[in-house]
Amino acid sequence: MEATKHGVILEKTDRTFEELGVLNPAIYQDENTVHMFYRAAKRGNFSTIGYCRFE
Repeated sequence: MEATKHGVILEKTDRTFEELGVLNPAIYQDENTVHMFYRAAKRGNFSTIGYCRFE
Protein backbone atom coordinates (compact mmCIF):
# COMPACT_ATOMS: atom_id res chain seq x y z
CA MET A 1 0.00 0.00 0.00
CA GLU A 2 1.32 3.46 -0.87
CA ALA A 3 0.68 6.52 1.32
CA THR A 4 -0.08 9.91 -0.20
CA LYS A 5 0.96 13.08 1.63
CA HIS A 6 -1.81 15.69 1.51
CA GLY A 7 -0.14 18.40 3.60
CA VAL A 8 -1.65 20.50 6.36
CA ILE A 9 -5.18 19.59 7.45
CA LEU A 10 -5.95 22.48 9.80
CA GLU A 11 -5.63 26.17 9.04
CA LYS A 12 -4.32 28.75 11.50
CA THR A 13 -7.10 30.30 13.60
CA ASP A 14 -7.55 33.19 16.04
CA ARG A 15 -8.56 30.82 18.85
CA THR A 16 -6.40 31.59 21.89
CA PHE A 17 -6.47 28.01 23.21
CA GLU A 18 -4.38 26.86 20.20
CA GLU A 19 -2.31 29.97 19.50
CA LEU A 20 1.08 28.29 20.08
CA GLY A 21 0.37 25.16 18.13
CA VAL A 22 -1.65 22.08 17.31
CA LEU A 23 0.12 18.78 17.98
CA ASN A 24 -0.26 15.01 18.36
CA PRO A 25 -3.45 14.34 16.39
CA ALA A 26 -5.42 11.13 16.94
CA ILE A 27 -7.88 10.08 14.25
CA TYR A 28 -10.98 7.91 14.44
CA GLN A 29 -13.14 7.15 11.39
CA ASP A 30 -16.81 6.18 11.74
CA GLU A 31 -18.17 5.38 8.27
CA ASN A 32 -17.89 8.71 6.34
CA THR A 33 -17.08 10.84 9.39
CA VAL A 34 -13.53 11.40 10.59
CA HIS A 35 -13.05 12.60 14.18
CA MET A 36 -9.76 14.21 15.16
CA PHE A 37 -8.59 14.94 18.69
CA TYR A 38 -5.42 16.98 19.11
CA ARG A 39 -3.30 18.76 21.67
CA ALA A 40 -3.81 22.53 21.51
CA ALA A 41 -1.19 24.73 23.21
CA LYS A 42 -1.59 28.35 24.28
CA ARG A 43 0.76 30.93 25.81
CA GLY A 44 2.19 29.94 29.16
CA ASN A 45 2.55 26.36 27.86
CA PHE A 46 -1.01 25.39 28.83
CA SER A 47 -2.49 22.52 26.85
CA THR A 48 -6.06 21.42 26.17
CA ILE A 49 -7.63 18.79 23.95
CA GLY A 50 -9.06 20.10 20.69
CA TYR A 51 -11.64 18.31 18.55
CA CYS A 52 -12.75 18.60 14.95
CA ARG A 53 -14.94 16.55 12.63
CA PHE A 54 -14.69 16.03 8.89
CA GLU A 55 -17.61 14.71 6.83
